[in-house]
Amino acid sequence: MVFDISFVQKSKKMKKLILGLFVAALSFTSCQDGGLVPPLDLDGENPTDVATIQGRWVSPGFEDNIRYDFTSDTRYTIYGDGSGEFPTLEEFLTENPGISGNPYVQIGDTVYLDLHFGNIQKMVPTFKCENKVMEFYSESSSGSGSVSFLFREGHDINACN
Repeated sequence: MVFDISFVQKSKKMKKLILGLFVAALSFTSCQDGGLVPPLDLDGENPTDVATIQGRWVSPGFEDNIRYDFTSDTRYTIYGDGSGEFPTLEEFLTENPGISGNPYVQIGDTVYLDLHFGNIQKMVPTFKCENKVMEFYSESSSGSGSVSFLFREGHDINACN
């Protein structure tokens, strides 16, 4: 009996293609009642007044080097020069026109972040300290999971337990 290995390779490619199309479809879909959370229109409100991942976040231990800026559908990673000074998102995108960031979609309480090349990170955030600290359980497409923290730029992480 001859087993055609190309079928298995095509099957793996097909699964990746279907997953990619599913994530793309979710990112272009918005539905109020269907469980999808549409982009939050802050309409001048401070993002810390509502529990949302939108806004600028800092990872403990990397305060002078990295910022994560979440828009309504994309996460941008902004690297600093170690001084603790960072450009605005608009300045960063103007200086780096080829940067596309990581698209994400939120379904219910779960955020699916596209890390590119077939890697999807599943995050379930919870907010603390008046929405200034985000704790999230994160699971990669490989199945490994971890708990991480981010805090809003300008917030003293030591002021909250």
